[in-house]
Amino acid sequence: MTDRGKMQVIGGSDIAAVLGLSPYRSAHSLYLKLTGELQNDVPDNDVLERGRKLEPVIASIFEANHPEYEVIEHDYAAHADYEYLVGSPDRLLLGKDDREGLLDAGLEIKTADISKRDEWGSEGTDEVPVQYLCQCLWYAGLFGVEQWHLAVGFVAPNSRKIIGYREYLVEYDDMQYKRMLRVAVQFWTENVMKRQPPPITEPDAETVRYYRTKYPTHQEGSWLSATDEIETLLGQCLRQREAVKEADREFELAKTKLIALLGDCEGVKTSAGTITYRQAKPTLKTDWRAVCEALNAPPQIIGQYTDRVDGSRRFNLPNTRKQ
Repeated sequence: MTDRGKMQVIGGSDIAAVLGLSPYRSAHSLYLKLTGELQNDVPDNDVLERGRKLEPVIASIFEANHPEYEVIEHDYAAHADYEYLVGSPDRLLLGKDDREGLLDAGLEIKTADISKRDEWGSEGTDEVPVQYLCQCLWYAGLFGVEQWHLAVGFVAPNSRKIIGYREYLVEYDDMQYKRMLRVAVQFWTENVMKRQPPPITEPDAETVRYYRTKYPTHQEGSWLSATDEIETLLGQCLRQREAVKEADREFELAKTKLIALLGDCEGVKTSAGTITYRQAKPTLKTDWRAVCEALNAPPQIIGQYTDRVDGSRRFNLPNTRKQ
């Protein structure tokens, strides 16, 4: 999500959520952010920092591969008719030949763990994760160009060293872009402006965090009356719980059979990847209660280093097993 001063806007990284296609954020959690109900207090993480550090490096690789373009940085642009719809692309590409100085295309830059390489298709295609495809289409439509490039640097886990590089190309699709516009405008006018939250369609982390933070404890003696909606949702929970139990049982059965076949072997290489079965390195665990007792630590000393931790709310379904 992009900020223009105090105005909340829908940007390229949000459009997949509006469409219900983002693996990380739902339309519901985006609504909560745009209306200020969910504060963006999630701390920075290594993945975001890695992306910032490697962005200029990946941009330089792309520029070296494409002497036909002048690669420039850009802030943001808003739609001519809807100022709350914006785009903040990583780079714009200006022509150097017969279209010298004119905007020819754009560039989105990403980093990804090398273990996620299979989520990306053949180089030169638009076979990229759907949220990035939406982002590139959004920028292409907003800036009025026919192509949007995407360059991705693959890195080793827990590192900032690029060990793989690919380029992809997204062609502008007028029908898809107009659909994006239509859905985004409707989301803004019918949900955000009218303070009408869209339905919860995904259990994304931000939605879960919002409701856990909003209702951190219960009111003693307060009970909700069961409705048809509650009965329906409970039925779904119970059916899915049984399905998960069966899936877990099947998984554990297959895993046990594999362990039996491995014996004392370190692992096995298969067509789907490598299976390992190694003993972890030993760790040290201190029994601090025993230490206190051995040293005859007085209660006031123990209390000085003891903090109260409030319990979290626990969601318990009824036990449906026959008695």
